[in-house]
Amino acid sequence: ESVQPADDVEAAQEDTDSASNEPQFGDAVGAALGVPLGDDDEMQEFFVQIQRDVEVATAECMVEQGFEYTPQDFSQFLSFDSESTDTRDYATTKGFGISTQDYSEIAERFEDYVDPNAEYVAGLSAGELGAYQTALRGYTDDEQAALFADAADGTSDFPDPAGCAGEAQQEAFFFEGVFDEFGDELENLEARVLADQRVVDATRQTATCLGDAGYLVADVDELKSLYSERFSEIVSDVGSFENSEGGVAVGEGTDASDTDSSDGGFSAPKFTSAVQQQIDELAAEEIAAATAAWDCGVESREIERQVGVALEQEFLAENGARIDEIVNG
Repeated sequence: ESVQPADDVEAAQEDTDSASNEPQFGDAVGAALGVPLGDDDEMQEFFVQIQRDVEVATAECMVEQGFEYTPQDFSQFLSFDSESTDTRDYATTKGFGISTQDYSEIAERFEDYVDPNAEYVAGLSAGELGAYQTALRGYTDDEQAALFADAADGTSDFPDPAGCAGEAQQEAFFFEGVFDEFGDELENLEARVLADQRVVDATRQTATCLGDAGYLVADVDELKSLYSERFSEIVSDVGSFENSEGGVAVGEGTDASDTDSSDGGFSAPKFTSAVQQQIDELAAEEIAAATAAWDCGVESREIERQVGVALEQEFLAENGARIDEIVNG
């Protein structure tokens, strides 16, 4: 099987657009959790509002602890692409969304951000600062760094959210209890979808089609991983970035993220022109690969959707009452 002719692709696109109006895998679980997983715009506003609630609750708690705290606005960092990634148009313009992202626009968000608490924190004594950090996160910065280092080494678990911010997060993210109790089952649900023989057969057909197009992979996920790895290879060297003034590359041994500005903001690093050229060339290849993956995978995506929705309904029939109890108390 080869990549579909243009007429067939157009017809398949129409069929897929119709299928996109059908229930999707994850929609029913999202509805049970009270999280609008199927609508990017609603999901963005949902999480923006949760973060606002967290910041307000954190500020109230910090005042009770005897400190000042101004709620921060992280909405500019909590954006979901309003353009659906599950369309052929996306594949032909943005590929898999890896090397095609506008990282300069993302960098500008960081550059424009100013921490409203920076001036207050800078005026604290060493002792006051430690007490402030403990009240805010449950640990001083040094303690937290040590705990995360131990967790990264595998010698301990990552610390639970603590302090005023941690308590506010646990209250706002009311649905996390579902993942605590059913995380393994939900992860296994995805594995069961991929293991279903209908999905296995369809995935094999997609791989054959991709092979005919010149992409020797077992499935689309492997193809995505190849481009993710190639992108990482290009940008992983610290010399890939310009300094905060846009001049020479950051020197060896310098963390490209250590570019704080004096006003509590952040001066994000930018790619050098040579690296950006490599990214642009990779993006063109990625778009071609993603387009082939889309055209080859029309049938397999629909089969996977049908299997996923059916298994999800089985899971909710068995566990929906308990999930409702966790979410709604």
